[in-house]
This record gives sequence, C-alpha cells and structure tokens, in this order.
Amino acid sequence: MKIAKKLVYAVALALCVCLLCACSAGEEEPGALERIGQAVAVKIEAADAPNENLLINDASFALLQEFSSLRIRPAEGETGAPDEAQWLYRFTYDPAEIVLGGVETVVVFGPDWLTVDGVLYEPEEGVDYADIFGWAQGKVDYVREQWG
Repeated sequence: MKIAKKLVYAVALALCVCLLCACSAGEEEPGALERIGQAVAVKIEAADAPNENLLINDASFALLQEFSSLRIRPAEGETGAPDEAQWLYRFTYDPAEIVLGGVETVVVFGPDWLTVDGVLYEPEEGVDYADIFGWAQGKVDYVREQWG
C-alpha cells in the first residue's frame, strides 16, 4: 500500500512539473512595440536641439504611449539600413537614467524612415510616412511647449 501511495504522489508531482513547464513555455518576452505600450517613461531628443533632452515620467506620458498604436510594421525585403546619423527625433522608452533595470526601446525618426531598436519599420499599406513623422513632430512640439 505504501508503494502505491508513493507512486500516486510521484505521478501527481510529475504532472504538476509538466503543467508548470507547459505554462511557462508559452510566455515570450514582449516585442519592441509591446514594450513601448508598457513603458513608464520616455526620453525625447531632437537633432535640432542636441542639449535638450526631455525626460517624461508623469501622467502626460500617456500621450507618448500612443506610438504602439501607430500603423507600422517591420520593413519587408532588402530595403537597406538608413543612415541613423541623419536622425531628426529619438524617443527612448524606459531610459536607463529613469527606469533602473528596465529594457530601453529606442525609436529613431529620420526624414523618410523609422527604426525601432535598430530594425527598419515602414508604414502599413495605406498609411503615409508623413503622418507618422507628423505624429512624432507634434509630440516633440507639445512636450517643448509644456516643459521645454
């Protein structure tokens, strides 16, 4: 009888371990756009004002989380990497100087391109890049008015 009881416990324990492994295997690290949507702070930089870094981590930050709802996708095919030295705006979500131990996600806006963590993105079909760039420009202008 004791052997049967131990066998039942062993099988139950093995089943619990299998269930725990199965549950944790489905959890993936969030992608860059998901991290932006979950971010708690952002640092905004503009190429035309290199000494002006605006750090935001208050209620107004919600305006900048809208980035995750922009209609963009990783660029398809061999489009070539942009010259990031030609950037105009840089948004660093969860910057290390504010979010200790966080994962920075860097969005760089160029005159006709956009990268997220170094990956080239493009507008979805039917979306003009000018609208996406205009979103960024509007956020930079708003933040400058409020805190600049």
